[in-house]
Amino acid sequence: MNISVSDINAVIVTHEHTDHIQSVGNLSKKFNIPVFATLQTFDAMPKQCEKISNNNKKNIDIDEKFQIGDIEILPFAIPHDAANPCGYTLFAENKKISIATDIGHMSNYILKHIDGSDFILLESNYDPEVLKCTKYPFKLKTRIAGSTGHLSNQMAGQTINYLINNRFKKSYTWTFK
Repeated sequence: MNISVSDINAVIVTHEHTDHIQSVGNLSKKFNIPVFATLQTFDAMPKQCEKISNNNKKNIDIDEKFQIGDIEILPFAIPHDAANPCGYTLFAENKKISIATDIGHMSNYILKHIDGSDFILLESNYDPEVLKCTKYPFKLKTRIAGSTGHLSNQMAGQTINYLINNRFKKSYTWTFK
């Protein structure tokens, strides 16, 4: 990307799971970078928090906008098995970008936040039929496919299809299957 880590103005955290925050404390400490997260998320990642200076801990609230430079950011709740997980919609220069990772299921509330985005990062990471055949323990399979687990590839495809086909409508009453 031809940028230096010293060019990073802030880190916004979606939730406290290790695969999302493994180095956030070291990054903040070494480069004096502010970290934005909900209070519950900060509380759920104590090992990383102890590395982040109090001055760089920026508490945010779901559905309340905040600003980083010239970017306005609106966090929105997502269903995931974490303390207070969220996705983000970013607004700058008449553009809208939405980021939603580790979503257990799609909802009309999430659709309202991501609809109309110029770019959407929507994570999906399993096929229900393939998941059934894996050697994962039953408990893990249940977690992944559960309502606070992860979004299936099929549901992500249905969501994208819905957003494309309803680009100019403002009705959010689709029933997710």
